[in-house]
Amino acid sequence: MEKAPNFEEEFKTMNCPDAEKSISELEAEGWKQFFSFHARIPSQWNMAVEKVEEAKRNGDWEVVMAKGESELEKRDINVVAYLYRRKTEQRTAWDKEHGY
Repeated sequence: MEKAPNFEEEFKTMNCPDAEKSISELEAEGWKQFFSFHARIPSQWNMAVEKVEEAKRNGDWEVVMAKGESELEKRDINVVAYLYRRKTEQRTAWDKEHGY
């Protein structure tokens, strides 16, 4: 049985900008979705914060958050959100230098 969300849990601060482009534009530019969550459920938000911190830890990834765009996602009172990432220029140069 799934545990009910704890809405008294505090939201952590997320160091991640909102995407200024649509999901299809992000994907066309090479961004890849790597996590989805409900932004108004503290436990899911805080898990997303951890995913952002992990992705950015070594300086290998840029991360943005995009809100769901389908009609169903727009009507969801808990706000469906997605994390997208792509390699930083530094990581891309390193990969190229090392033959990846």
